[in-house]
Amino acid sequence: MRSKFLIGGLCLLATGVASAATRYAAPAGAGTACTQSVPCSLNEAVNGSSAACGDTVSALNGTYNLATSVEVTRNCPTTNRFTIQAANPQQAVLNINTPNGAFFVRTAAGSITIKDFKVVSGASSVASIRSYLGASNLQFIGLELDTVTFGLSIAGGSNQLISGVTAYHHNPDSYPGNNDGTACFSIGWDGVATSAVTIQNSVCKDIWLFGNQKNVTNLTIQDNLLQNVHDHGVSLYDCTQVVLQRNRYVVTRTNMPGTWAGSFYDSYCSTDVNVRNNSIYLHNVQVAGMNLMPNQAQQCSDGAGANNSGNARHRWSNNIISTAWQHGLAGGGSCIPGQSCVNDSYNIYHAPGDDVALWSGVPYVTLAAWQLVDPDLDGVLQGRFSLATDPMFTNANAGDLTLRQGSPAIDAGDNANCALTIVNGRCDMGAFEYAASSAIAPSTVTNLFRTDAR
Repeated sequence: MRSKFLIGGLCLLATGVASAATRYAAPAGAGTACTQSVPCSLNEAVNGSSAACGDTVSALNGTYNLATSVEVTRNCPTTNRFTIQAANPQQAVLNINTPNGAFFVRTAAGSITIKDFKVVSGASSVASIRSYLGASNLQFIGLELDTVTFGLSIAGGSNQLISGVTAYHHNPDSYPGNNDGTACFSIGWDGVATSAVTIQNSVCKDIWLFGNQKNVTNLTIQDNLLQNVHDHGVSLYDCTQVVLQRNRYVVTRTNMPGTWAGSFYDSYCSTDVNVRNNSIYLHNVQVAGMNLMPNQAQQCSDGAGANNSGNARHRWSNNIISTAWQHGLAGGGSCIPGQSCVNDSYNIYHAPGDDVALWSGVPYVTLAAWQLVDPDLDGVLQGRFSLATDPMFTNANAGDLTLRQGSPAIDAGDNANCALTIVNGRCDMGAFEYAASSAIAPSTVTNLFRTDAR
């Protein structure tokens, strides 16, 4: 009996798949061995003939001055991902000054994970890392992107995860301030249809935009920090099925370059957008907390987009919008009579003089006035169950947007559209449930706001 088991085990070994390998790269690596004692170049580790799905490329500490992008075209099954990672987070630094960034994931590449690198981009780079034309099932995790254009650019493909990424402009004190187009994330901006993208647990700071999103279906942006983002946070063009939830958008810097600093999101020609449980604190702004932009032909697609007839079905609920400018939200000119354009309910607006909204050029300086408005003539009035009051953030100027005891946002939200774990039977407004947020050590939040440029 013992011999039968032995023979069976040998058969399994003979027919089984070869075990995944770890391939090592180093800044001065050479050859094809790609072992820890004899590492190869980063390109050889990724693209060498002996590399296979299931392998892990481990980049040893140091600075890699890349003359060309490392192209990634390997198409792996979802059960056998190909992983490219720094051996120690942010200790493998990639310097790149070519258009397609440090890694160019392209064509039919699939099931690739890129994680824990720091990428420093030069003036010629379109993006720190770029994915283009159909690459799918990608994961970008734990990256630090020091950029002068886009941090991460994805165009085409589906099932993309961006998680734990920190992106910022290389020179936040002197970069062009007005509409320079730089962004932490660019999704679908080349006009290539892109679907099923999640951006979560990431930090975007000291740059023009959090992200340009164009022609994207099924986009989730959640649990992110937007700090001193110069213009609009999230810009949506021809997108559909979008969820923005539990994000924190904070502008406290008083010497922003240029003249703008503004809204958490704006939308052109997008549909089915759910904006819920976000906390927005804009100390230095010149635009509203949230924008539903008028239809503009140059911003809409030529027929391939998700929605060419105007913004539709935008739902805003359980958000806190505290702004030093005039309006909590703005919009108009893009609503189709009889079709639901915006459903605004269960929000807190805190603006000078309780100036809640600017719609089609008309200011609604009180919540009561806004609650009489039906901009899309669908029979639904705006501002239902909303409040115009101080939300009582714990320490907004230090970036702590948790709620203080006694905040009017506690137990005042809409359970039917809640993105939080409900405590005490009722959803809170904002990004943090009060009972849960009180358990977060203050340093956990305030450490996100360093005093230096990074």
